[in-house]
Amino acid sequence: MPQTTWKDMAGYKPTLPDRGWAFTESIQLMVGRLTIGICDSRTLTTLRNPVLLRLIARELRGSRQDEEGKAGGKHR
Repeated sequence: MPQTTWKDMAGYKPTLPDRGWAFTESIQLMVGRLTIGICDSRTLTTLRNPVLLRLIARELRGSRQDEEGKAGGKHR
């Protein structure tokens, strides 16, 4: 890990945006995207839970049918 001193850091000029609003605008865009992502994630979670229960129930019923089908010699 490189190390530095305050003396070395004093030689660098800080980078500032040309306009104050440019930084704020870019941050607001990122926050907006994050907010949309959070809302989408919550919506998908809400939809996933009942669908997942249905899928699990069908898989369990389906596995019983597959066992009966194997006994009868039927293969998919």
